[in-house]
Amino acid sequence: MFQKDPHPHLPALQIRQQESVKLFEKKVTERPEVKPGKTRLSINYPTAVALPGRLGMVFSPYNNRVIDCIGMRSGSLVMDPQYPKEEKKWFFVP
Repeated sequence: MFQKDPHPHLPALQIRQQESVKLFEKKVTERPEVKPGKTRLSINYPTAVALPGRLGMVFSPYNNRVIDCIGMRSGSLVMDPQYPKEEKKWFFVP
């Protein structure tokens, strides 16, 4: 039922310190460099228009309906929920 202590000779405080050190030993990988002037997206999508007075709400650039984009960062690529997935109407959050 209970697991045996893998380090019976170490005090509990020292074991906790070793575990916390292991959490910070993750390798940091370098991000690939993006060449200036080149974008990752090859297709230009329209940008939605922010709804005045309503933070996080935007007008769709395709049908002018209000879309809830609360919690999405500016510049995020979003699919318009008013259209089926087969049509894939994408736009950027302002």
